Amino acid sequence: MSSVEADIGVSVEDHLRFPGHHHPQFWTSGQTHPGLTPAEDRLLCARNWLEACESRHSFHRECQSHGEYPPARLIDVTSGESLRLVAREQFDHQGKVRYAALSHCWGDAYDEPLRTTSSNVRAFVEDIPQQLLPRTYRDAVRVTRGIGIPYLWIDSLCIVQDDSAEWQEEVSRMKSVYKGSTLTIAASDGTDSSWGCLPRDVDLEAAAGKHNHTPAKEVGMQTFSFDHLNERNGRLCNYMVRFQRSNSQRVQKESHLNTRAWAFQEQLVSGRILHCLDSELHWQCRNSYQTQSMQSSHEKMAGYGVGCRGGRPMPRSHRTWPSWIEEFTRRNLTHASDRMAAFAGASEYYGTLTYLEPFLGLRRDSLAEDLAWVRAGPTRGSGGVCAPSWTWLACNAPVWVDYWRFEHEDALVENHTHSKLCRVDWQGPRMASAIRTTVFRVRGPVKQMALRLAPGSTNSTTLPGFHLRETSADGPAACARVNCSGQFDSDSHHPGHVESTYTCLLLRSWRRRESSTGQQSETFLLLTPAVEVVEVGDDDYEECPGFRRVGIASVTGRRPIFDGAERRELELF
Repeated sequence: MSSVEADIGVSVEDHLRFPGHHHPQFWTSGQTHPGLTPAEDRLLCARNWLEACESRHSFHRECQSHGEYPPARLIDVTSGESLRLVAREQFDHQGKVRYAALSHCWGDAYDEPLRTTSSNVRAFVEDIPQQLLPRTYRDAVRVTRGIGIPYLWIDSLCIVQDDSAEWQEEVSRMKSVYKGSTLTIAASDGTDSSWGCLPRDVDLEAAAGKHNHTPAKEVGMQTFSFDHLNERNGRLCNYMVRFQRSNSQRVQKESHLNTRAWAFQEQLVSGRILHCLDSELHWQCRNSYQTQSMQSSHEKMAGYGVGCRGGRPMPRSHRTWPSWIEEFTRRNLTHASDRMAAFAGASEYYGTLTYLEPFLGLRRDSLAEDLAWVRAGPTRGSGGVCAPSWTWLACNAPVWVDYWRFEHEDALVENHTHSKLCRVDWQGPRMASAIRTTVFRVRGPVKQMALRLAPGSTNSTTLPGFHLRETSADGPAACARVNCSGQFDSDSHHPGHVESTYTCLLLRSWRRRESSTGQQSETFLLLTPAVEVVEVGDDDYEECPGFRRVGIASVTGRRPIFDGAERRELELF
């Protein structure tokens, strides 16, 4: 027997006892306000939500945009039917600028939407041809105007796309762009920029030969009603039942936009989001979650582990950062090389929450835990970001962080690897430009280990198993362990059934405080020797020996295998 998570709503219509009481309008007609077109209905609904949020300062303090330094350009939507780009310098005398920001999926790399380039940016300052705008952009303009916001930010139009210096600068400021917006408009179901944010006009749609979406079917919605005699008072009442296969937040989280990596940081830092689903609108802010169908939730914006204390956002737990990494890496990127830039805003945001910004995806105060990331699926094609081997940013695949984490109440956990020196020099803005040099020096217990794949372990649904054997300068040790599991960071690093020797760096270990078996677990990195040429001065280079990460493993046994291991300082590349 299987269980299904669902939302069920029941409405009772009793005209005799409650005159004027009717079933919710949206349940019966698919609209919140009768007499309006579906698009107008959604605009009015969005405006009411925004006005309510902005007017309740004491309850929605954390939802307010902070008027941070505005983006390089915004689109002025106030001039009737015309649009134009406005440069940042023109806002200097205005103080806080109210603008909406669009979060959307560009679509196929070969079918990208209208873009601002160095050849048309001057023309767009005068006028942006609306007939060239894809439907998602036109709808975003309509929403922005409809809720009374004067400016709109769209990435492809407000950043000069063929100016690499400007692109890097603006991408490095994504946190400020979305955190500073009055509202983020999310084209949630759109697979490309032609999808739209609002319902289509039926006549125009038929003329254009466009397909019609069936929202109710897409979200598993069923509504039915029946008459029933109330046995207590003898009155005939009409009962309406509305069944949805999943709760409202899960429907939103299963939308196409939530499969895109760039959208993660946009959703994470925004104080308010209008989720434009095909089925209905969803409103999400730091204080509430509501839908057109009158579903509400007290979970607020807790989907990414951020709570509020004293009106200030902060991580809810130590697992907030790992959960961000796992959520981000399961999402897709059109260009794998954007992996680091697409996470720049999330990294900076975590720094503002904790006053300690991560170092290339790792928390400095939880280094051993964050180094214990594991590839959780196949790599996504060739290419990727140019990053050091020790950071999950270099792995073009989903990852788990601290996969063998120790959460038993009676567990004694010890971190063995600590950083001695960590520094990164960028060619331009951090996380949005190429890395010039990195220095990452750690100290921890080190041993030489020989590993080979255990027979039949690749058929398992869990991580592969290994035969592990200690090696030493005096010859091979006789200790073989089958209860060792691990993962290589890339299939190209996998030795298969051939035994290979690795330098192993112990990250973490744990044991039960009171255990009759004396079982202990140790998690360690698999390293191979490497040499890198580093810049030591102007036009002065030298070779630097060190190690490159190729995988990770964990072993459980009665005797710690790193007992008596030499503590060494290693340079990781």
